[in-house]
Amino acid sequence: MKTKNAIFILSTTLFALVSCKSKWKEPVDTTFHFEAKQSISSQSNLQEGNFFVESASLELTNFAFEGYREQGNSPVTFSEANIEDLTLENGASKRVSIKKQLVQGTYTSINVGVGTALISVSGYTRFRGEIVPFSFEYSQELSHKTKAKDANNSAQIVFEKNHPKEATISIDISSWFSEITPQVLDVATFKDYGGNPPQGQPNVQLIIDNATNPNIYLNLVNKIESSISVTF
Repeated sequence: MKTKNAIFILSTTLFALVSCKSKWKEPVDTTFHFEAKQSISSQSNLQEGNFFVESASLELTNFAFEGYREQGNSPVTFSEANIEDLTLENGASKRVSIKKQLVQGTYTSINVGVGTALISVSGYTRFRGEIVPFSFEYSQELSHKTKAKDANNSAQIVFEKNHPKEATISIDISSWFSEITPQVLDVATFKDYGGNPPQGQPNVQLIIDNATNPNIYLNLVNKIESSISVTF
């Protein structure tokens, strides 16, 4: 009788251990939403030196996920290439989404990588009381890294089977221009047609690229990584 009880207890223990291990391999449907955003609602609200982003296009070349769980020794990873371009038109963002299945568990740290290539941004700034159009172009591939948080700013995120998760990868384009002050614009180079612009072109415009206003250009490029947030 004792032998049978011992076998039963051993079998129950083994079953519990196998079930526990299997539990932490269960998939959780997870959706990642990408969006570009800007904080100024329209060009009419512009203060001196502010920038209103009217349109933007960002080529997303890669998205990488690396998560560490309490229930596993190896990180959970995946990489997605050639994601649909992220766009912003008339100040409003078009969301781009990808769907994945991630194993459930308590994730104590999630690292995210976002790759960008061609970046094109245009809009308006206020300079010396006038509304002036601007354009910013960047055409080299960049890799940006950030850490995911939940809505309470905690790095610990729980994934449970039958409880789909969503994350928003937000790129705050407005924040790129936070250090472009009126004093910076005072020494910037503006394209001025002297009252005779080409047809369809504004008389004065601010062009930002590697050749024109390179200091502003580098400042914007250096701001891209810090403008990315990932929230579950």
